[in-house]
Amino acid sequence: VFPPGQPSWRDHTYRGSFTCRIWQFGHWLEVTIDDRLPCLAGRLCFSRCQREDVFWLPLLEKVYAKVYGSYEHLWAGQVADALVDLTGGLAERWSLKDLVRTSGQQDRPGGSEHRTCRQLLNLKDRCLISCSVLSPRAGARELGEFHAFIVSDLRELQGRAGQSLLLLRIQNPWGRRCWQGPWREGGEGWSQVDPADESELLSQL
Repeated sequence: VFPPGQPSWRDHTYRGSFTCRIWQFGHWLEVTIDDRLPCLAGRLCFSRCQREDVFWLPLLEKVYAKVYGSYEHLWAGQVADALVDLTGGLAERWSLKDLVRTSGQQDRPGGSEHRTCRQLLNLKDRCLISCSVLSPRAGARELGEFHAFIVSDLRELQGRAGQSLLLLRIQNPWGRRCWQGPWREGGEGWSQVDPADESELLSQL
């Protein structure tokens, strides 16, 4: 996305601009922006990195705003579209809700939802996966606000009762913990798995 060889902030050849590559309509488009970022009361108005001295994310966001016309036009964008723009690859959307509705086999080991999760297990190390919730549910909090989350891992575990458990580790890009359901840290869901598995997975949160 950021072509190599560009001068950095401290380089004497730096001229106050950055160039990025965005995949548009079948080819790479080079977009140049200046380094001025919108701020309010000394803080960035939109996306920001966790470290205050790192700016690749708001700069990339400014590139997107230039490509699509304004920051306002970036509201409620689709992760699949962004991944295509950044990688030049292909994106596919799967709706687990639609699978459950058509199969009528929710939570059954042989149901379509379960088979789809098994397919995701095979793909997790070969692609980027994100998710979003399209309707609020108990324990969701921000998960009901329709913004995208990162699926950072998928695991299939053997439960204490011998059942198969498929778990997704989901990261909030806003940097906050928001899940309050049974599989939260200290939640009752962990009583279904071996303590060693529980300790290993919780140590990665």
